[in-house]
Amino acid sequence: FMCVPRAVPACMAQTGWPLGLLSLAYSSIVTYDTGRLLGTVCNLRPELSSFPELAGESFAFWRERRGDARHVCERWRKGASRTTLAVQFATY
Repeated sequence: FMCVPRAVPACMAQTGWPLGLLSLAYSSIVTYDTGRLLGTVCNLRPELSSFPELAGESFAFWRERRGDARHVCERWRKGASRTTLAVQFATY
């Protein structure tokens, strides 16, 4: 729903109003929360220079916000950074 705004009416026609509105609301909330998280990380760590670094830091911040231990956050930071780098490498 969020990718192609002009396709929203066609998607609503195919999925129906209840499921379509639920999907639209869910994707809007997830997009808003992700934007806030990325904005917070960019403000806290302006020295990050690549998307894998930003993704790793975002996942670590997310886990820290959930109350996880520091070693768990560090594992998420490294894993998310490596996974994002691999996906970036595979898609280019």
